Parts: sequence; C-alpha cells; structure tokens
Amino acid sequence: MSKSKNNVISINQLIPINSQEIDSEKVQTVNARDVWKFLEVKTEFADWIQRNIKRYDFIEGIDYVCSSDLTNKQGRGKHKIQEYYVSLDMAKELTMVQNNPKGREARQYFIQCEKMLKKILLRQARIDWKTAKNKSILPQIQKTDTIKVFVEYAKIQGSRNAETYYMNIQKMEYDALFNGGYKHLKLLSLAFPDLKVLKDLLNDKQLFTIINADIIVEKALQEGMDKNLSYKDIFKLAKERVLTFADFVGKSSILFDGMQRKSLMLANN
Repeated sequence: MSKSKNNVISINQLIPINSQEIDSEKVQTVNARDVWKFLEVKTEFADWIQRNIKRYDFIEGIDYVCSSDLTNKQGRGKHKIQEYYVSLDMAKELTMVQNNPKGREARQYFIQCEKMLKKILLRQARIDWKTAKNKSILPQIQKTDTIKVFVEYAKIQGSRNAETYYMNIQKMEYDALFNGGYKHLKLLSLAFPDLKVLKDLLNDKQLFTIINADIIVEKALQEGMDKNLSYKDIFKLAKERVLTFADFVGKSSILFDGMQRKSLMLANN
C-alpha cells in the first residue's frame, strides 16, 4: 500500500501540468523530459523525443513547443538544454507507445487532468458559480482581517508560531468540510498550476459552505478575544463550531471520479 501511495504522489509531483501557447491557443502541456523520467526510459532523452517526433509525425507549434534553458552540469558551467513542452494529447501518445505499467499510469493521469480541467472551465462559466465566488470574497477578507488581529493577540500571549494560524485556520476549515480535506485539494491543485486559489476547485454549493464557515470562524475568533480567552482556547472554539457546522451540512467531495477516489484512498493510507 505504501508503494502505491508513493506512486500517486510522485505522478503529480514529477509530471506537473504547465500552460503554454501552442498554435495561438493556451493549452495544458507537460515537459516531455518529466514524462521520460517518469517512464524510466533507458534511451537518452534527446534520442527518445526526436525519434518519437519523427516516427509519429508530431508537428512543432501544433503538438509541442521548444525552449532552450540554461542549466549547470556538475561543475562544467552553464549549458543550454532543449526542453519540449508537449500537449496532453501528444503526452498520451508517448505513454501509449511505451506500453508498460508506468506508461498506462501516466496516460490515465493525463486523461484525468483533461476531465478535471473541463469540469473547472464549465463550472467557472456558469453565472451561479461566479455569483458564489464573488460572494465568498467579503467574508474571506473579514476573516483574514480578524485573523490578523488574532495573530497579534496570540503573540502578546506568548505564541511563537502565531503566523501559522493564517494557514492552520484555512486547513482546519477544509479538513472539516471536504472529503480528503486540505491535503487532497493541494494534491489536486498540483495538476493545475494556473489556478489562483484552492477555491477554484469548488462548486457553487461548496463555495457557499465556505462562506458560512468563514463567517463562523470570524465570529468565534472575535468572541474569544472579546472574552480574553487564551489564543489556544480561541482556536479550539473556532474549530468546534466549524465541526458542528460540518456535522450539520455534511462533508462533500471535490471533483471526484474513480481516479480521484483511488488517489485519495491511497494518499490517506
């Protein structure tokens, strides 16, 4: 099980999705070198990619784009290396012809990334999603302002890690409200580096849930400080109220299909 867990994490981290302009359109791409490393190809990268481009008639500017990057090579100074950023369709073909377990795993990953992006784009085009996203901004700002006061409050009481509450409170909310919690959202977001915030992975109903959670947290922090409670007890109060709210609304799943369920199950074991 631990081996599978490592595979789930590595495929997200070792084959990150990028955005490149190909054929005058911004598309999802991957660095072919990352695919080559993940597939554990024995052939030199340059030979492997050039042979496949020629064999399968991939076209520069349509299927892939190139860039030259400077890199340090074991004390020999800086050298230019050619990088190939390939479309997900081309990446899927490269993994198909590899025809091994690594290739099949990578191909499934690219397919899921395409499906997830399509869901995100369709969702963000809807008026109700945009309305929910806009309505979530003010409660988040108010919560952030109150956390700022709370951080100073905690510092006065002797906390040496008060700044971590900005992240800890957000993590606490996501852990309480969503299956897989903050960890799973971060795992999914690795496939979409263009997403500005984790909230872009949520649907409109989940955004409204976060709005209420932000309001609950903000009021709990303010109430605790008004009562001069210890900063630890205030955080505990906010967490208890969010958990009570989560029990009422129930946890929901984020962009789930079979592949995400498998990834979440393995990542949590």
